[in-house]
Amino acid sequence: MLVVVALIALLATIAITSFSPFWTESTAAADRRNAQDLAALSASAEAFGAEVIVPGDLMASISNLVNGVTLPATQGRPTMSFKVPINDQRDVNGAAQYLKLQGDVLEYHSEPQSAP
Repeated sequence: MLVVVALIALLATIAITSFSPFWTESTAAADRRNAQDLAALSASAEAFGAEVIVPGDLMASISNLVNGVTLPATQGRPTMSFKVPINDQRDVNGAAQYLKLQGDVLEYHSEPQSAP
């Protein structure tokens, strides 16, 4: 019985390690997509006058977009909310690898940047 359990554990380990490259690439693709969403929403929010960028603080700027920023209604424009639906800190950290603050602009880069 113990031999059967050991054999199943060995086969499970082999199976998990063989799928590791696929998991890594799919995680990187999700991180890039989240970073693209953050950069695009940042540009939209800034265009409407929402202050989402914290100069010199990438993580605080991302946090503003993840937590959401709402502009009140004005004459001719309804209430507007800017929020990226990222719920996991690992996803935030993963997206941050592909973002860089250049002045007051959140830029997306297809290759990971230095740590935030």
